Amino acid sequence: MADEAKAAGNKCLQAKDFDGAIAHYTTAIGLDGTQHTYYSNRAAAFMSKGDPAKALADADMCIKLSPTWAKGYSRKGAALHAMKKYDEADAAYQAGLAVAPGDAALKQGVVDVNKAKGAAQSAANNPFGAALGPDLIPRLAQHPTLRHKLGDENFMMKLRMLQANPQQMMSTMFQDPDMQEVLSFALGINISTPDQFDPADPAAGASAAAPRRARRPRRAAPEPEPEVERTPEEQQAFEAKQVALAHKAKGNACYKAKQFDDALEHYDAAIAADPTDVTYRNNKCAVHFEKKDYDAVVAEGAEAIRVGRDHRADYELVHKIYVRMGKARVKQGDLPGGLEYFASAQVEYRDKATERLIKNLEMDIKKAKTAAYVDPEKALAAKEEGNVKFREGKFAESIPHYEEAIKRDPKNPAYNNNLAAALTKLGNFAAAKQACEKALDLDPSYVKAIAKKGDLEFLMKEYHKALESYKKGLALEPANAACKQGLAKTTHAINSASGSDQERAQHAMADPEIQAILQDPMVRDVINNLSGGDQMAGQRALQDPLMKAKIEKLIASGILQMK
Repeated sequence: MADEAKAAGNKCLQAKDFDGAIAHYTTAIGLDGTQHTYYSNRAAAFMSKGDPAKALADADMCIKLSPTWAKGYSRKGAALHAMKKYDEADAAYQAGLAVAPGDAALKQGVVDVNKAKGAAQSAANNPFGAALGPDLIPRLAQHPTLRHKLGDENFMMKLRMLQANPQQMMSTMFQDPDMQEVLSFALGINISTPDQFDPADPAAGASAAAPRRARRPRRAAPEPEPEVERTPEEQQAFEAKQVALAHKAKGNACYKAKQFDDALEHYDAAIAADPTDVTYRNNKCAVHFEKKDYDAVVAEGAEAIRVGRDHRADYELVHKIYVRMGKARVKQGDLPGGLEYFASAQVEYRDKATERLIKNLEMDIKKAKTAAYVDPEKALAAKEEGNVKFREGKFAESIPHYEEAIKRDPKNPAYNNNLAAALTKLGNFAAAKQACEKALDLDPSYVKAIAKKGDLEFLMKEYHKALESYKKGLALEPANAACKQGLAKTTHAINSASGSDQERAQHAMADPEIQAILQDPMVRDVINNLSGGDQMAGQRALQDPLMKAKIEKLIASGILQMK
């Protein structure tokens, strides 16, 4: 149980979950407090978390349990180094070298701690050393004004004197405006007069002067991976993982270079080294997809998901595998199969992009079904069956046949026109008019549908629209009897309409075209002139064809009554 807790701690430490690692190592110590490696690993976790004091306590306990184990002294030296107790850290490393003279980590620790000690002493003796160090000139090269002075020999001479002996040269350089600006930039403070800054106390100047522009902090070097103690089995698994990751990286490089066969070999090698990680199989799916081997995508994806289930793979990764399998099926023309895989992906992990894929695919499937249903011969047979019912006066029974004809041949306008005729007989004028409009969408010059639409508009007392439809039909086919008759009856209805035909006028008021005409100021002026104002002006306005058409439309709609 202690070893299991330690192994769990190792995983947390590698994942940088330091609190989790500390908790597991503490459990291991509670189960078996005699194992020095548990204390060593917990010290590593405390150091990674930034708590060197607790790391030092664990390092001391590790040394107490195993005085001849070099790593315990390395842990202690590192903790003391982090606490800036350089002499004590050096002593810890030296004690370790006494029991393990050849240990490389201890030797490096001695070098590092003495280097840090020297740097600290140098900084104490020269508080301006860091600000005026060797990197000052490269930093000045980025300054908007000072960079232009780097070619000035006099400026560079004063700058080198200041860098070489800042303590002695500081008061002299404060008299020089250029050096004042250099110091302001280097120290990150605004220096305007010597009285504001005491060279012997940089902190005083920093507090007295307003900050000018803070220097960009240097990017910290990445922390090395914390060392952990592993059992032989854990070490073997760790090494296998490293081999797998190396092959994965090579496979990715080959994939980017479109060397797909080489990429597959590396991913297979990664799977052989670490068969529990489905990432490598997912990468193989990507290669197969690029090679257009869609059956291989589905087969490899199914195996990846099976392995992922056994080893609790991340749900989002399983989602990605399902999506790629779905795309492979779509590429093969199996739209329902692709939809099934996309739906499975959403069960694992919901994603908006996949949701859009599903919606688009559902529309494509619907279109495909509609296209597959098209059969002009069956459409013609359905229309004939509808015509039989229509002639028998069974108008309601004819409608399903006409609708079937439309589904079988949706581009034939005649079937919509037949449907309109049946709906008209049943008194469903609005639906009949929609059927006519669909027929005209397919063929705007289909005069039969134009005449039928005019008849429906007449029945709906939309006389202005009926006139327009009949005139349009006659423009296409001047001898068309239906349009001629329709125009005549509509004109007669308009002329013989009583002044109390309020229903027609109210119906017309709902028409957006009529509303737009009535809102036209020029039309209102003409109406006022014709109804009692300037009759001559009204008549002159009617000589304009556009104005005349608008007035006639208002008359036909019942809005205007001519005396």
